[in-house]
Amino acid sequence: MRVVTIENFGTLGPDFEGHEGYIYEGDAWLLRFTIKSPEHFFANELRNLCEVLGLNLPQIYQMTLYGGGRGLYDARLHISFETPPKDNQIEQLRIALAASSPSDYEDDELDSRFREFLKTTTPAIKSKVEKALQQEELNVSKDTQSD
Repeated sequence: MRVVTIENFGTLGPDFEGHEGYIYEGDAWLLRFTIKSPEHFFANELRNLCEVLGLNLPQIYQMTLYGGGRGLYDARLHISFETPPKDNQIEQLRIALAASSPSDYEDDELDSRFREFLKTTTPAIKSKVEKALQQEELNVSKDTQSD
C-alpha cells in the first residue's frame, strides 16, 4: 500500500510563519509475528526492530497485540517506510535476544513518573496507594482461584 503523510495538513494559512512540514511518501507494511511476552517485546524486541530496520517510532503508526487464553503473543505493527527494508534486515529479526533483567526497565516512563510521585506526595496519599495496591492484589488472587 502506498502511504503519503502530510505534515501540517489543513493548518497553513496566509499568516503562517515557520516550517511548512514535510511530505513523506513510501510503502506501508504490516509486520506480523509471535512474541515471547509483552514485557520482552517492549523492553528488547521493539528497540531491536527499530535499530535493524532503521526506524524512528513515528513510522510505526499502529501496533496491536493479540492473544487468547495464554496472554498476548501475536504482534502486528503497521509501519510506513520511505525505503523498504532489505531481505537480510527482515531475516536479522529472527535472531533471539537475551531476556531483560529488572534493571533494563530504567527507561520506563510510567514507572519513573510513579516513583517521582511517591517521593513527593504526602504520607496520606502513599497510604491510599498502598491500600489500593493491596486490594488489587487480593482481586487478582480471587480471580486466579476462581479459574
